[in-house]
Amino acid sequence: MIKKIMIAGAALAGVMFGTAGEAKAATYVCGVRYYPAADTYGSEGHVQVSLNTGANCGGSFVGTFNFCTTGATASGCNNSTNFRYERHGILAMWGNLQRAAAADQQVIYSTQGSCNGGGTGCIIWIDFQAT
Repeated sequence: MIKKIMIAGAALAGVMFGTAGEAKAATYVCGVRYYPAADTYGSEGHVQVSLNTGANCGGSFVGTFNFCTTGATASGCNNSTNFRYERHGILAMWGNLQRAAAADQQVIYSTQGSCNGGGTGCIIWIDFQAT
C-alpha cells in the first residue's frame, strides 16, 4: 500500500512540476532566511535557502537559491509564474525549510527551467525527504 502511495505521489509530482529536468542529488538545508519586503524578488518578498551536500552544514556548499513571489523580476527567480508564491505559500515554504534545517532533513531540488533576464540557478521546486 505504501509503495502505491509513493508511486502515485511521484506521478503527481511529475504532473505538477513537469518532467523536463532531472532533480539534483540529495542535499541539506544549511541556512534559510525570509526577506519580507517587496522588491525585485516579488511583491511578498522572498525566501533564500543555502544548501550543502552534508548534514549539519557539512560536506560541500551547493549554492544559494531563491523562492520568489508574484511579480518577481530578479534574475535569481524562475521566469515562469508557475513557480511564484503568494504570501501564505512563501511563509509555508519558509517554515518547511526552517524545520528541514533544524532536523538535518535531506531535500532534493531542481533548478531546471529558465530564469528572469537570463540568470542561472533559479530553483523551481524542492522535495523534503522522509526522515
